[in-house]
Amino acid sequence: MELLETVFLTFITGLKMPAVILFFGLGPLVFVGWLLHRKKARHKAEAAEPFTELPLRPAGESVRLELEKLSESFDERLQELALTSTGTVIMAIVAPEGQRKVVIIGLGIIALFSYIRNVPKLFRTAEQIWNHRLGFAGERMVAEELNQLLVQGFRVFHDLPFDRFNIDHVIVGPPGVYAVETKTRRKYTHIKGRDRAKIIYKNGCLEFPTGARETGAIDQARLNATTLGKWLTKATGEPVKAEAILTFPGWFIERHEIGDVNVLNPAQIKKSFPFRTALAPAQIERIVYQLTERCRMPREKTK
Repeated sequence: MELLETVFLTFITGLKMPAVILFFGLGPLVFVGWLLHRKKARHKAEAAEPFTELPLRPAGESVRLELEKLSESFDERLQELALTSTGTVIMAIVAPEGQRKVVIIGLGIIALFSYIRNVPKLFRTAEQIWNHRLGFAGERMVAEELNQLLVQGFRVFHDLPFDRFNIDHVIVGPPGVYAVETKTRRKYTHIKGRDRAKIIYKNGCLEFPTGARETGAIDQARLNATTLGKWLTKATGEPVKAEAILTFPGWFIERHEIGDVNVLNPAQIKKSFPFRTALAPAQIERIVYQLTERCRMPREKTK
């Protein structure tokens, strides 16, 4: 024991101050990180999921995954800035007296470059995170409304994935198949009264309280329905037409027309279906099977 203490003290006293700081400051952190990586790899190799079928994708799953990526990017840039600042201070403190001025200038330039590179991206990422959180909450609120249709015999699916996009919600029932696009918009605090939360739908256009007019969300909802219908037609081997619904949680919709895209408040959706039987029970089951298979959560990779 005494021999180990002697060797350790000899090693430490032989190090210069910066090396001592790195050894005691970063060394344990790197070692713990390495141990966690090994433990995670061993856990994945030894553990298997207990179920054969994975659950269906919950509402907002694509947004949640994007939020994870954005949060990781935000944390990495924040950590880089913190390490740069801390490292600059430490290196300035331990620099030799005669070289301290030159060292501080050099470190200051490095820190300034790091801030110029990271701070604008940090702000943009933070704004993206705020917007994604709002969108995630909106999709969850719409899902709560749509899930009430289950007691009426409808089937509801969330976050149906395609190659480069997803359909927020899909409803299947005797009246037909419906692709639901959710758009969560902030209300305008400078506009008072009921008009601040009212969207006017007329002439194939959405009019917002600020006077802005948009058609992009309508076009997207229409494209989603077309894509869904084509995919289900190919997957089931029989013609399937999907209707488009565009919904804005928390907004009142004033409709002046009914087009091929039905613009509704989430609470209005369950009352919007026509009194018809467009799909036979057997066809509904075939459609539901395809949607179920596509909406399964992916298995976590073991390697």
